[in-house]
Amino acid sequence: MRDAILAAFPVQPFPANQALITDTYDDEGTGALFARRNWDELEAAELRNTSLVFLSPAAFAYYLPALLLAALEYPDSNLAGNLCQYLAPPKGDRHRPSFAAWWDRLSAEQQSVLVNFSKGNSIW
Repeated sequence: MRDAILAAFPVQPFPANQALITDTYDDEGTGALFARRNWDELEAAELRNTSLVFLSPAAFAYYLPALLLAALEYPDSNLAGNLCQYLAPPKGDRHRPSFAAWWDRLSAEQQSVLVNFSKGNSIW
């Protein structure tokens, strides 16, 4: 699974002019942790207790490979459970706005990797 994630998500800079954090008064340190770092610069240990709720759809889609790799390394972490909730489309509908906002940013290959990851974790 690790090799498939790395192959599907090439390292690129964070997309210019994209919000990193959703509009909130307190992101619980999420903005400082990510701070426009490339996804491959984040260590799994840094991510294992990350709250995903504060990431914008663009940031979630961009940092997804780092989050997946961290979930593989720490399967019993808060991250693994939280990530599973985000990867399952609400009511099984991939077109729901909250899901499509980040899902539609992914290539077909990236979507396939997520489906396989999810099946391996009994999500879909």
